[in-house]
Amino acid sequence: SYDKQLLREQLSFFYMPLMHSENIEHQKLSVDSFEKAGLIENSRFSKHHYEIVEHFGRFPHRNEVMGRESTPDEIAYLNSAQAFKG
Repeated sequence: SYDKQLLREQLSFFYMPLMHSENIEHQKLSVDSFEKAGLIENSRFSKHHYEIVEHFGRFPHRNEVMGRESTPDEIAYLNSAQAFKG
């Protein structure tokens, strides 16, 4: 695969689109990829992104710009201190 041809420093950029996908399979691959590459800080962020998509099926902070209606659960999350807002 292409990631085997890249320098370790390049991998975080290569895997980044997976972390920002709302597809749960992409999210799983993101977590696995960052962990296998030993990119600890990126791995921490990818796990957080995974948890959001696993819980909501999407990133609630994108709802407004994407023209999606937020659920009551998403609104509560977005108003919380734990909210990821992009």
